[in-house]
Amino acid sequence: MMHYFCPETTLYVFMTRALFQYTMNNVQMQCSQVAKVNDRLEKWFPTHDVMDVSTVVYLQYWLKSTCESSFPTHMDVLKKFYYQFKKLGSSQTWIPLDLNANILDLQTSFFKLTLMSNVQWAMDQPMDLNPIFRLWKNFTSNALLCVQFSKFM
Repeated sequence: MMHYFCPETTLYVFMTRALFQYTMNNVQMQCSQVAKVNDRLEKWFPTHDVMDVSTVVYLQYWLKSTCESSFPTHMDVLKKFYYQFKKLGSSQTWIPLDLNANILDLQTSFFKLTLMSNVQWAMDQPMDLNPIFRLWKNFTSNALLCVQFSKFM
C-alpha cells in the first residue's frame, strides 16, 4: 500500500486498489466532460485565424509596419469563413448567406484607407476616452462612412 496526501483534509490516506480505481474512474469522467465542453466551444466560436482577423478594427493593427501586407490575407480568411454556404449541424439543411463577398471587396480599400488615415488622429487625442472608442464613435456618427464600409461595422 502507498500513502496518498489528501490536500482537502491535509491528511495522509492509504492508497488501496479500490481507491486508486475510484480515482482513475473519476479523472477519466472529468476528462470526458472537459472534452465535451471543448467540442461545444469549438463549434460556437470561430477558429484562431478567424478570431485573428478581428484585429483589423483595432488601432494597434494599423500602426504596425506589416498592416498593408497582412490585410489582404485577413480578408481572404474572413471571406472563406463567413461568405461560404454552411450546413446546419449534421443535417442536409444549408444556411443561406446574408453576407456578400463582392460588397466586402468593394468596401475593403475604403475601409483600409480610412483606418490608416485616422489612427494617428485617434491616438493623439487626450486619453479621457479610449482611442478605439473615439475612432469608431466618429465613424458611426458619419452616415457616409456607415454606408461606405457597412460590412465592417
